[in-house]
Amino acid sequence: MIEALDTANRLFKTIDLGIKKYSDPMPLQTYGDEFSFSTDALNALKSSQTLHSTMESELEPLKQLVEDALSRQSSLTLDSSSTDKNGIQAKAQELLKGYFSAESTADRIFGFAFSFYNSSEDRTAFAEEMRGYIDKGFAQAEKMLGNLADISRETHDLIYEKIDGFIRQGEEQGSSMNL
Repeated sequence: MIEALDTANRLFKTIDLGIKKYSDPMPLQTYGDEFSFSTDALNALKSSQTLHSTMESELEPLKQLVEDALSRQSSLTLDSSSTDKNGIQAKAQELLKGYFSAESTADRIFGFAFSFYNSSEDRTAFAEEMRGYIDKGFAQAEKMLGNLADISRETHDLIYEKIDGFIRQGEEQGSSMNL
């Protein structure tokens, strides 16, 4: 069993690195054991790859901003102009209004978490389970970083609104089916 999990882990890394991509369930063999990934599991892997590549391209401006700030930091003197600082702050504010805004971040977190929803599952139970995972993630971030910024609390609140909407939508669909 451990060997099979190890092989699955290596395969996931292979798929994640884009070396091989599979669209059909694929059997694997290791030490005489055989298993395969379901289409749902492969779709989840593909979604993960898509999210990873999207995040890489979207994080590039932030990465560049940090690299620029670090390179300038080594050459700054006490009498450096405030225009450099203002430029960095302006770029940071621009990023916070776009991809890193509370709304965009909440959309990404909710979209990723709820992409695993299967319509045959209990909608409310699934939503509450995801809410627990999201709370756990925010608690871990707060433990590591200390008090979270207002934008993080706003993101958390927006995710909760989306979860509540998801539950309401299920209730409305259920009540219309009972008519």
